[in-house]
Parts: sequence; structure tokens; C-alpha cells
Amino acid sequence: MYYHNTTCVKLKQIFGLNPNVFFLGKRKGLTVLGYGLSTAVKPLMYIASTWGMVLGVRFTDRLGKGVRTAPRDALVADSVTPEQRGKAFGLHRAMDTFGAVVGIISAAVVVFLWQVVNPAAPFFFGAIMAFVAMIGFWVLIRE
Repeated sequence: MYYHNTTCVKLKQIFGLNPNVFFLGKRKGLTVLGYGLSTAVKPLMYIASTWGMVLGVRFTDRLGKGVRTAPRDALVADSVTPEQRGKAFGLHRAMDTFGAVVGIISAAVVVFLWQVVNPAAPFFFGAIMAFVAMIGFWVLIRE
């Protein structure tokens, strides 16, 4: 039942111990790859018609999370002085929580407004927003 979380934890351990496993030490590349995996498969949940498809989507989503977490945390840690790391991770957590709240509200608005036109709209709206964020990350964040 918790296979996907186990996968995520194991990948965090692998990439946390050695972020140079892929991309020759490019943490930004690993982070974007992880977010990209999650972004690419989430809309597939809409067309999932069997438990195996849901399993595959959830597994790939957690795979993306496992790949991106350690390199992202290293980027956050390296972007500030050691004295400011607590603030940096606190801000990261606060913005993550804020994004989750705004995401739910946005999804509710999208579902309410577009459910008659296209029931798949929330899935694709979320994917588009995640893709925009991923591009922003790639462009704005320095290694």
C-alpha cells in the first residue's frame, strides 16, 4: 500500500548521499527532472481507468519527488549563509504550504467554472501551472 512512499524515501537517500549520480553534479537539472516527472504524469490520472494505471501514475509521481527533494534542499542550503539556513527552509516550507492552499482554492474555482465545458480542465490547468513553475525554476535559479 505504501510502495510509492518507500520509493520516494529510498530515492531521497540515494540522491541525498550522492547528488552527482546523474547530470554530473547539476542539482538544478535533477530538481527540474523530478518536478518534470511529477508534472508529466499527474494529468494521466484523469484517464486512469484501472488500479494499475493509478499505481503507475502514483509511483512515477513519487519517483519524481524522490529525485528532486535532495538536490532542491541542497540548492536552498547553498543559496544562503549557514546562519540563515533555518530562515530559508522555513520560508520554503511556508511557501509550499501557501501554494498548497492556493492550489486547492484555484482547483475549486477551475472545477466550478469549467466543469460543464470540460471535466478534464482541472488536471490540465494544474499541469500547465506546474510546467510554468518548472520553466521559471530553470530560468531563475542559479546552480
